[in-house]
Amino acid sequence: MSRTVLITGAGRGIGRKLAEHYMGDGANVLLTARDPSTLDDLAAGGAEVFKLEVTDAGDIAQLKSALGSRPIDILINNAGIIGGPGPQTFGDLIMDDWAETMRINVFAPFAITEALIDNVMASTEKKFIVISSRMGSISQNTAPDKIIYRSSKAAVNMVWKCLHNRLASKGAIVVPLHPGWVSTDMGGSGAPVTPEDSAEGLAKVIDGLKARDSAQLFDYQREEIGW
Repeated sequence: MSRTVLITGAGRGIGRKLAEHYMGDGANVLLTARDPSTLDDLAAGGAEVFKLEVTDAGDIAQLKSALGSRPIDILINNAGIIGGPGPQTFGDLIMDDWAETMRINVFAPFAITEALIDNVMASTEKKFIVISSRMGSISQNTAPDKIIYRSSKAAVNMVWKCLHNRLASKGAIVVPLHPGWVSTDMGGSGAPVTPEDSAEGLAKVIDGLKARDSAQLFDYQREEIGW
């Protein structure tokens, strides 16, 4: 039986490339986007598409209702934002941007995962993935900037650690992943990693994850990153 993969924020960038990869791999692919029309071509190719504004509790509830008790082998919380313009440092940080970034990068993956825990735990693979960042690593940070983005990724890493603590004994594999510095709208055109290469690497890492890997932070080439 084909595995089932759900990817949030699949309308563009890494999320879209992950969707294309898993569709090509023969998986049952469930995709979400704020604007489902951005996924019309993938829907025509067999993907199931759902409207989801990740910060909207009503949308999350509707997604859960639509899925019912359907098992999900791999849940990939991909949707996220960079945290607003500017250096995001002391003396130059917009608090409203920080609050919005925490809602999207931390609260949303928590709420979506909370809604779909039973679906993932009913599956064979039981993999909970969040697209995090090396920039959320406290031990590796030597820079004073991007406080908004860094703190949101550090926070979601902690959420994933707590999720691991709750579910690892029941067979769940709970892993945050760093996609590399990717040439998307978020990463910028000068980033060295293409969305295609990032997605291919991430999928390979996800496929190879075992129970012993839960609660570790890896990049898209499976390099372990210190928390």
